[in-house]
Amino acid sequence: MLYISKNIDALRYSVIREMSQVAAQYDDVISLGIGEPDFNTPAPIIEKAFEDARKGHTHYTHAQGDPQLIEKLSVNLSKDLGKTVSPECIMITHGAMNGLANVFGV
Repeated sequence: MLYISKNIDALRYSVIREMSQVAAQYDDVISLGIGEPDFNTPAPIIEKAFEDARKGHTHYTHAQGDPQLIEKLSVNLSKDLGKTVSPECIMITHGAMNGLANVFGV
């Protein structure tokens, strides 16, 4: 027999997800709920993703994010802000909610 944890059984959709589902029922509403774009990924981005995959970039990155991306962000942010932003101060996340959870220790 299969048992489901009471913790899992008690989970419900977040308010953001519920709002997105309600908004999807209307044609004249632009949903900003979960950051899902209202257009398909442009072909050049898809092609670049496939090119990277063919080169073997199919594994998990470092937990802080891709080191090359972090280094470039560090350089650009330091230049734009006029003060040093070290790579150790940058973390790449897969979404805003994950970033906020990391910041607030949720």
